[in-house]
Amino acid sequence: MIFHLLKLESKLVILEVARPTAPRRQAQSFGSGNVTPISMITPYISKWRICGLCTAKDELKTTKARSGAGDMKVRLVPVLSSRCNFLCIISALQVFSFELTDKDGASIRITGFNDAAERAYSIIQTDCSYYIAGGTVKQSNKRFNTTGHDYELSINANTEIAPCHDQIPKPALVLKICPLQNIPSHKDEAVDILAVFISKQGRDCVKRDLQLIDQTGTVVQFTLWGDQAETFEDHALGQVISIKGALVKEWNGM
Repeated sequence: MIFHLLKLESKLVILEVARPTAPRRQAQSFGSGNVTPISMITPYISKWRICGLCTAKDELKTTKARSGAGDMKVRLVPVLSSRCNFLCIISALQVFSFELTDKDGASIRITGFNDAAERAYSIIQTDCSYYIAGGTVKQSNKRFNTTGHDYELSINANTEIAPCHDQIPKPALVLKICPLQNIPSHKDEAVDILAVFISKQGRDCVKRDLQLIDQTGTVVQFTLWGDQAETFEDHALGQVISIKGALVKEWNGM
């Protein structure tokens, strides 16, 4: 506290002046601060934070196949043996992917494995907006990635995920349509389809088979799984539907 003594008309006046203080810094929420445009994401940016609307969400998948170095879940268990001290147990790999689209319309695919996959799957909801910070930027796999971005993100246990309350408009659907007659030449690739839904099978299970036909007269079977199979609306029968990022698979030689 600082005191100033002033003499006014033979009277001593004491003025109390508060000590100058530095302005308070407001605590920043995770969503505040700079946001990196999704179109600017490259491996050369070490620190980034994106904000976008979830425009696509896969199911949480379990597979025993290795998808990349370091992705397999390995656990060492001590054992009593004259030949070895530890038993290496390789667990099934869990994978979860989703896509975010920012206010500029740029999209990016984001994938998590094991614990990171479970955590992200429990948080991410379609048509909701999120901030994502921290993870690995890698070259996108064009066979499965239809976002048009040159890179995709791999999240881990340290990745921060938080809801964003900003209104991000839902982007218009952009398709690179593959005619149904050309599908056999795109095995194990993701394609976009525009076709008429002409029949269905599998009403009460988590797998539903649809038959599609397009202007080439080609009929193909399209399979829905999990939540997509359960929520698909039957009134779409006979209507033109668009499918983005369908994976072409061979089944029983067909």
